[in-house]
Amino acid sequence: MIHDRQFSSQNWENGDWVQLNVGLVRHQDEALPSARALFARLEPLVADWRSNDLLRWFFFMRKPPDVRVRFFTRVDRQQAIAQISELMYTLERENFINQFFFSDYQPESDRFGGLEAMKYVHQHFDADTSIWLILDHLDRHKLSAIPKDLLLPTVLHDLFSRALSDRVSILAAWHSLRALIPTPPEATIPTVELLSLKTLSESRTLARQEADVLQKYATANDMLAKELVNLQHLGQLTQDLADILAAVAMFNFHRHGFDWHRSGKLIEAIIRILEQKDEIRTGPFKVCDFAAFSGLEF
Repeated sequence: MIHDRQFSSQNWENGDWVQLNVGLVRHQDEALPSARALFARLEPLVADWRSNDLLRWFFFMRKPPDVRVRFFTRVDRQQAIAQISELMYTLERENFINQFFFSDYQPESDRFGGLEAMKYVHQHFDADTSIWLILDHLDRHKLSAIPKDLLLPTVLHDLFSRALSDRVSILAAWHSLRALIPTPPEATIPTVELLSLKTLSESRTLARQEADVLQKYATANDMLAKELVNLQHLGQLTQDLADILAAVAMFNFHRHGFDWHRSGKLIEAIIRILEQKDEIRTGPFKVCDFAAFSGLEF
């Protein structure tokens, strides 16, 4: 879950990363049921570690073999591995996973602006993972009113807008994201709405949990934006702020199951909206280069 309190680095000098790599069994060619079983099995352990102040960050990425789950914990590393392994053996017996192993996790600190900035990015990934679990629950029970193709761009634009002070910088962040996730060749670009979180909340009748999701995203975005802006003012970011935000956005798209075709079209659509608004005021905005991106689905 999201925690509003700030963590003291001094309290976590002895923390350690544990990275769990999992291969999911497909049932009727679908990996999602196995992914849900994985997170359901991990949930009590994560909750126990959190309640005892033993877990600082918990998040996942869709990477080979299927899922990489990362824990930053004060539990003894071998003890943590033993506890997690016991859960994984059960999932193997239940035919939800076909392999698991542990490996080292080396945070991409330079990409995300340095060691201090990386802490706040990890905090954001932890929050996004908690929110993804809520969204998956809503989707499973058919309680979602907001399509993900609308939700994710809205959330990311909110993050960019909180951290960057003007429309040129915000557009630059979207261009930086497009450089990471290129528009698919010959893609049909969809028509999208670019709304604020508040407008999105007011535009639909939402279940309480879905309304809470928007508030949680507002809180998480505000926390990350304020911390990164503060580090920027102190001269402690090793990368341009717009590029850091674009990298965060790429990882979030990936976590939510968007492959590069799907996310690339949405990014291009949003850039076109922003450039149309900008052209009215100042003329065309220069387009950035593209780079490759890929993601796994479940």
